Amino acid sequence: MKGLIFDLDGTLVDTLEDIAAACNAMLEKEGFPTHSTAAYRKFVGNGFTTLVRKALPAQAVSDPGQLEELVSKARLEYDKKFLHKSNPYPFIHEVLTELCKNGMRLGVLSNKPDPWTKPIIAHFFGDIPFAAVRGGLPGVPLKPDPAAVLDMLHVMDLAPEDCLYVGDSHVDIQTAHHAGMRVVSVSWGFSSRPELAALHPWRIVDEARELLALIREA
Repeated sequence: MKGLIFDLDGTLVDTLEDIAAACNAMLEKEGFPTHSTAAYRKFVGNGFTTLVRKALPAQAVSDPGQLEELVSKARLEYDKKFLHKSNPYPFIHEVLTELCKNGMRLGVLSNKPDPWTKPIIAHFFGDIPFAAVRGGLPGVPLKPDPAAVLDMLHVMDLAPEDCLYVGDSHVDIQTAHHAGMRVVSVSWGFSSRPELAALHPWRIVDEARELLALIREA
């Protein structure tokens, strides 16, 4: 085992409060019902446009032009808030540091747009020498399409069988399966353990430090 590629939201950093605050700010300004922070657990994972679409009432998403405008307004709100309450999960920084000391090549692949993914990683993990960090990019299919992760493996000079994919959602499990990678699901994120287990990841961990033992096993 030579490397790991991590999801961001719900895996490395708990971003849910900032996501919910931004989308709710847009909804409130537009006169639409808002949602609890917990409700946004079911909205995240497939990119920001899909998240906003799920948060909006049905009548607001029937017009593609209106949807695009509302997504743009939600983006402006998130630009103001994406580092307000977000924080790394317990022991994540220590585990990343230890993995680097052990010679592991590390990457981050998120469906969150790239202009947010890179600043979040730089803010919280600026001392971690990631080999590649990438969010959603125009013209590149989002996860669970394997194109982006396969390209990251190429950049990191890793074969799929030499790298673990670590994530918190069904999207991450599907991405890894499509790419021919073993996937480790984390139960501290936005999906429950039973939801993850139903999709047959290679392993499920309940605390970040368990990843160190899994590397030895893998």
